[in-house]
Amino acid sequence: MPDKRKLYLIAAVAMVVIMVIIIVATVLGGNKRDQANTGSGGTNTIRGTSTTGTGGGTGNNSSSSSRSDSHSGSNSNTSGSRSGNSNEIAPEDYPVKKLDQVAQNLPREEILNIQRQIGYTLRLNKVSGDHGDIVIRKNSYRQTMTNADKLIYQTDFIIDLPKVKQSYQVKDSYSPLPAETSGLYDYTTLILCLDKSQLIYGDFNCNDRIKSEQRGY
Repeated sequence: MPDKRKLYLIAAVAMVVIMVIIIVATVLGGNKRDQANTGSGGTNTIRGTSTTGTGGGTGNNSSSSSRSDSHSGSNSNTSGSRSGNSNEIAPEDYPVKKLDQVAQNLPREEILNIQRQIGYTLRLNKVSGDHGDIVIRKNSYRQTMTNADKLIYQTDFIIDLPKVKQSYQVKDSYSPLPAETSGLYDYTTLILCLDKSQLIYGDFNCNDRIKSEQRGY
């Protein structure tokens, strides 16, 4: 009997040990699965972050697109503005040959103003497109100081346009002083029709600012 009790005891202990081993194995297996799931979740989190990053990239692209659209809109507005200001004269389109060489005491801005007024006058006379050269008639250029106190320079010359067969008198009053001091406000640059005796291409039914204002258009 003592031997049988020992065997039962050993068997019971063995069963307990086996159960403990099974329980421990089960717990460890559960922990591994939890870790695996956690690891998988971490991967998902990383992918989510990556996706967020991509979304951020999309946001940047959207911003770029917005900037591009804004820029395009700005260009469209600029183009629209240019189109809307199609009546504006670009003085660079009406260069007077050698004027910058012979014109003393006149800054670049004043020369551009003269060229702009030439452009307006040519439009009054239905000249558009290629008008050809604009040349100063030989021996016609004159400049005098008409008021020494106000430093007013009066510049006069005749321009000829051989291609369109037209000629005009240019009269410009300029002072480096402010308009409040010089008294030069309007009508400081005039492109006028010549007397018929001065026309070298014949009469072209000339129109200018003074005539158009007198006629009311």
